[in-house]
Amino acid sequence: VEVAGACAVALSPGGEHVAVGTVSGPIRQFEASGSGEEMTLEGHTNAIQELAWSPDGSRLASASRDGDVLVWDRTSGRLRRRLEGEAPVHALAWSPDAAELAAADYGGDVRVWDPASGRLLAHVIGEVARTLPAFDWSPDGRTLAILSGRSRVLLWTREWLRIPPESLRRSVEERTGLRLEALSGR
Repeated sequence: VEVAGACAVALSPGGEHVAVGTVSGPIRQFEASGSGEEMTLEGHTNAIQELAWSPDGSRLASASRDGDVLVWDRTSGRLRRRLEGEAPVHALAWSPDAAELAAADYGGDVRVWDPASGRLLAHVIGEVARTLPAFDWSPDGRTLAILSGRSRVLLWTREWLRIPPESLRRSVEERTGLRLEALSGR
């Protein structure tokens, strides 16, 4: 299949479906066998940077230079959720149970969302390597490893990630008297 302006590709976990992102924003989704109906998913306003299928293949996450992460339904092609960011996103990772979706942006931040509700679960500020696939979930989904731009690997447990970012920041500041500009994960 030829896709003009293709710049990102992802094969579904079972290998049945292919998603191709383009430099102008639309995503083409089709069956890998070449048979069946093709869909065009429209919602981004800039080049697609990354595509990632949920572990069960029912959802597709797309990240763009527009800073947003969109979550699509594979079957209908319907936009299920828009997760708004502040900088272009270059990497995505679903937790193994698909309960969380992590996104790294070129500003060095990692955001972790509940893709079903759209709720932001964690925001790790300025810690991620800005140009690499910067993180990965453990197979049991309990830990997110983040490659820091400061030559460190940060390990965040699922319980730590679920603390609302502002509550965590306030709690640490109240207990230590220090003002936190970024959560370091130490």
